[in-house]
Amino acid sequence: MISRRLVLMIALMGAFLSGCSHSSVPVEYSGIRYPSVAFVVTCRLSHELPDDPIVHPGKPGASHRHSFFGNMTTSARSTQESMAGAPTTCSDPLDTGAYWAPSPAGRTLRAYYDRGSVDQQTVTAPPVGTKLISGNPSASTPVGIDTVAFRCGVISDGPDRGEWLPEAPSACGGGALPIVRFTFAQCAGRCTDESPRFARLRLVMDWAGQSPMGIAPHADFWNTWNQARLDELTAVCIRGERTTNLAIKQCGLPGAS
Repeated sequence: MISRRLVLMIALMGAFLSGCSHSSVPVEYSGIRYPSVAFVVTCRLSHELPDDPIVHPGKPGASHRHSFFGNMTTSARSTQESMAGAPTTCSDPLDTGAYWAPSPAGRTLRAYYDRGSVDQQTVTAPPVGTKLISGNPSASTPVGIDTVAFRCGVISDGPDRGEWLPEAPSACGGGALPIVRFTFAQCAGRCTDESPRFARLRLVMDWAGQSPMGIAPHADFWNTWNQARLDELTAVCIRGERTTNLAIKQCGLPGAS
């Protein structure tokens, strides 16, 4: 006869498997590897300023106008210390990171973090203070869909669905809108084969119109997240590490609403 202890163990294992499958966390169990996932944060437009804290730090009004999402205090005078723990427009209150793009921009963006093109077990969170730019503001031709891409759709479609194009569509039908996807590098500075790779960030937002004259489409990211939270989400949702806290609830397949 099967002992009560064995029955309980089987039940617990079944519950564990069911939970992992539901959350799509990449866990290896009995030789089966569950799918890789990402985590997604939605951020509303916070404010607009003629500032760029990465390109023109400490120089208010020195830039073309930008639309800022996430951290509500972002300006040319921002510092890592001033932005830590500030209010945010993001769905995760601990995402106090700063995201921005030339105005006019959409009212909402979705930030997708995933493993990108590298082994998920080697991926780390972007380090504290990481500053990244996707695209080239002075580019005279499209920079390539692996960096800046466009299509008709809605931002909840995610970064992978549909055919992406190097330039914005002139018109969309069936209730769809032009949307843009910005993809950021997975390392800082000059990347080499030995460079540590951190989670790939892709921003998807409505494309509200042309960038200011002479300014090519681009977006910026400054990692002023609560770093413990960002590390936790990267470990649980991308590397598939088990945890006793609730970070797992924010994991989701790219494109999931």
